[in-house]
Amino acid sequence: MNFFVYWIIILALLTGSDVLNGTNTTVLNDKKFSRINICGSSVMFIYNLEKMYMVSDEKPKTFFQQGSAAQNFFVGTGMKADSSNKELIIIVESWGLLKQFPYVNFFKKYDSALTSNYKIHFDSTEFKGSTTNAELREFLNQFGAYNYYLNKHSCYADSSLFDKKSKQGYLTIGVHSFSKYMFKRNVWWGNIGIQNSYFKEELQRKGGIKETDKDGAFSGVYDEQAFDFLNKESAKYSKVFAYLLTVNTHLPYFRKDSLLQNTNTAFVKSVLGYNAIVRPQLIRVFNEMDYFITKIAKEKLWDKVLIVGDHAPPYISEQNRAFFSQKLVPYLTITKR
Repeated sequence: MNFFVYWIIILALLTGSDVLNGTNTTVLNDKKFSRINICGSSVMFIYNLEKMYMVSDEKPKTFFQQGSAAQNFFVGTGMKADSSNKELIIIVESWGLLKQFPYVNFFKKYDSALTSNYKIHFDSTEFKGSTTNAELREFLNQFGAYNYYLNKHSCYADSSLFDKKSKQGYLTIGVHSFSKYMFKRNVWWGNIGIQNSYFKEELQRKGGIKETDKDGAFSGVYDEQAFDFLNKESAKYSKVFAYLLTVNTHLPYFRKDSLLQNTNTAFVKSVLGYNAIVRPQLIRVFNEMDYFITKIAKEKLWDKVLIVGDHAPPYISEQNRAFFSQKLVPYLTITKR
């Protein structure tokens, strides 16, 4: 029996088991297990395995000539100490840039609650590849594989955004709603300058977060809970540069979210106009955004915030992919007045 036949049998077993129970478990890294919800999408399963293991350890290439959105917003061209004390970047899983979508209607809700204390700016930036590519894009202005940074010596020649903020006097913190072993972030996050890292394991142990997103593609803690933990942890220090990486909106998306927290009539009408495959994930993305922005406006903890998408949602259907730009992702900057 050749290799191809073995794979056909494996895919059939995966699909059959998922049809019966909707979940499965797979080895991630370092012989650690973490539940992954495949739900019949064997293609997505192979896609994630390919992203996890079949990556190059070559030095990544420069992405933008003028720097990434995060680099330009938080540092720019200067390295002197700045006047901020609390700065935050959130990379939102599969937050793609919808074509011809009235984003202005989404932000109308926050006109009074947010703009009295903050200036907001909505824009877009180029993307390539997956989530780890987005992290290298924003923090190092590079395109390539994270494997290069598994070796700490590789980092000496490259100054990440975390390194720069550390030199400005910031404590650097990173929080991810999923496992530390996914793409070995427990190794290379520290190598690019994140001093304190908290993953699903630490959030459950130290943060006391027991509930997990059992309906998600990856059974992490809820992104909103991870955000609250990050806020609480950051409040302990006088000068913090913090990073939140979400996971709940990862494809394939199975939740049947239907209620939008943002009730602007024009915005709701726009979102509900999408099909039954795309609409639930959009609702979850916008509800997360609503939660983050509402908390930022209410608590006034952060001086500067950047919320940016990692990549367009990688739908298998060309029809569903066509709703999103395949070159650009959105980002939002929030700056205290």
